[in-house]
Amino acid sequence: MKKKDEEKSPFVKGFGEVQDVPKDVSINTLGDNFYDALEHVTLGGKITKKEWNSPDIYGLLEEGRLRIHKSDGKTFDWILSDGDILGMDWIMLSTPKV
Repeated sequence: MKKKDEEKSPFVKGFGEVQDVPKDVSINTLGDNFYDALEHVTLGGKITKKEWNSPDIYGLLEEGRLRIHKSDGKTFDWILSDGDILGMDWIMLSTPKV
């Protein structure tokens, strides 16, 4: 049995509802479009999608390139899909450095 304090993935129950978010993850907004999410990344923030169900999978700007960090700890160049660009389920994981 896991303790309530243990780190868990943020499973999104319904649009705008998040449960079991780790203490070190800041969910700023839910349901944003890709263009708002991209602006968040250009300011130094990290983004994820509701469908990914993990704070360990996120997008970020690294060395001037849009990158995706996978749950295995590896980071890759992000090849955007139509679903990424048209998605309305973007979640901002960290506060950008403004």
